[in-house]
Amino acid sequence: MLNKYKIIILNETKNLFMKNRITYVFVKGRKEKYLSKSYEATDFFYGLTSFDSINNIINIIEFDNETTLFRKLVYYVDRFFNKFISLPFYMHRILSLKNLNTLIKTDNLVLVNESTAFSLLPFLLILKLFFKTNITLFVMGMYSKKIHYPIFYLIHKLLINLVNFCVDNVLFLGKGEFEYAKKSTNKILNFHYFPFAVDTNFWENDDSPKKNQILFIGNDGNKNFELVKQIAQNLQNLSIIIVTNSNIFDDFQERSNVKIFKGEWGSNKITDSQLKQFYSESIVTILPLRNSVQPSGQSVALQSMSIGTPVLISKTEGFWDKDNFIDQEDIFFIDDDDYKSWLKKIYILTSSKPMLEKVSLNSKAKVRDKLNEQVFFTNLLKYIT
Repeated sequence: MLNKYKIIILNETKNLFMKNRITYVFVKGRKEKYLSKSYEATDFFYGLTSFDSINNIINIIEFDNETTLFRKLVYYVDRFFNKFISLPFYMHRILSLKNLNTLIKTDNLVLVNESTAFSLLPFLLILKLFFKTNITLFVMGMYSKKIHYPIFYLIHKLLINLVNFCVDNVLFLGKGEFEYAKKSTNKILNFHYFPFAVDTNFWENDDSPKKNQILFIGNDGNKNFELVKQIAQNLQNLSIIIVTNSNIFDDFQERSNVKIFKGEWGSNKITDSQLKQFYSESIVTILPLRNSVQPSGQSVALQSMSIGTPVLISKTEGFWDKDNFIDQEDIFFIDDDDYKSWLKKIYILTSSKPMLEKVSLNSKAKVRDKLNEQVFFTNLLKYIT
């Protein structure tokens, strides 16, 4: 009997010291910030900062610029896949024995976007076939890639299906793309709608007084920069703050009511605190988009709503949740890409204080109740074994 209790105690002690090995794969900008705790908002860490290091062993892999003969050869393979297959392959920036060694020791692998998944695809196949790694992928645009050479469509689709085969949990950040993907493939048991969330503790109004200005923030290819430029060129009686790295504004004719800031997340050009001030001081955040099933503008919109600044956004197929965000209740939609229509809508909204206040309160409450980081992390734990 005594030996029986000794075995039980030893097993319990062993379980106590067994840690869950979690590896996150990012494109750039997270590892150094995470290790040095030099981040402000935690939105783009996809739950990483909520895992404690007492019960988990955390590893982070990022794309790097290491040069080897193998990677030089793989670079040309990547170029072929990017150009002809229309998929984001960057294997030359991540395939290495060091990274493979990290991955085979991992219990839970989290891929934060499809670029990391395609770039690690050879390693994902190894994990799928020879190891018991639980793999989770966040998707935001995998099914919205424009195919430049239709002759390669079947290969394009095959590679997407191969990623889905390797991954245990495919988490779609946008409901529009989620619904589209379910119609495009037969394997949907591992597909889940998983809305993005923001750090509502950080994205809170800093009590800056409102200025007579509107705001645009964005960098991805689905932003309609030409429309933003037209709005800025013709805006009267209002100022506009534009935060982007797009070079389309390099030849912009300077206007006293337009201020352009170069910057994107992860760079040192502009901080989250500066963005928070821009949100707080603006009357409305505008997000002109190109139509796509990708949920473009999601993070900016949710940050703005969390602070209490209403959002005017293009009505696209990829809007992240049309069921829960209702026009003129939580958000303002516009389905026109004519700058005159946008200007008219902007002038109406900025002169309608009761409407703005209603949408501000509704959207802020919805984001803080349902799309905060704690809800995101709690839901993520359902997929982390």
